[in-house]
Amino acid sequence: MFLSFYVFGIPLALLFAFVFKWNVVGLWAGLSISLMTVACFFFIYIVFFINWEKEVELAKERVSMEDNEIIEEEEEILEEGGYSKELNENLEETNEELHQDSDVINEELNENCDEINIKKEENDEEINNQSRIEEEESEELKDESDERIEKNDY
Repeated sequence: MFLSFYVFGIPLALLFAFVFKWNVVGLWAGLSISLMTVACFFFIYIVFFINWEKEVELAKERVSMEDNEIIEEEEEILEEGGYSKELNENLEETNEELHQDSDVINEELNENCDEINIKKEENDEEINNQSRIEEEESEELKDESDERIEKNDY
């Protein structure tokens, strides 16, 4: 990391900034190239120089016996079919609860729909009454205008 930034990155940034006249872009470009160089070196180190078989063995040693015992118990329970029985019972209970909930929701929806329909009918009646009143008023106005036209009193 030290070599990448101080030995490679800063001289490269100065070269781009002042020799090639890239100014601030040159500074950023030089440091960015050095960052990519570090990333490439780390990748090469991780892939080619680490003994992965040794690392796997070390990881296995870090796992405690308690974890291994828990895993063995779970495997035994699964072999006996213990979890599957419990899961089936839980699924049945959950299905029953869902059906009950859906019935309650359907009842509430039906009640809400009934209320909406009643309000709609009331609004329709009010609109019809208002329309009748407006028609009667317009008829009266028409009759008055017809009378004035006949009398020529407009």
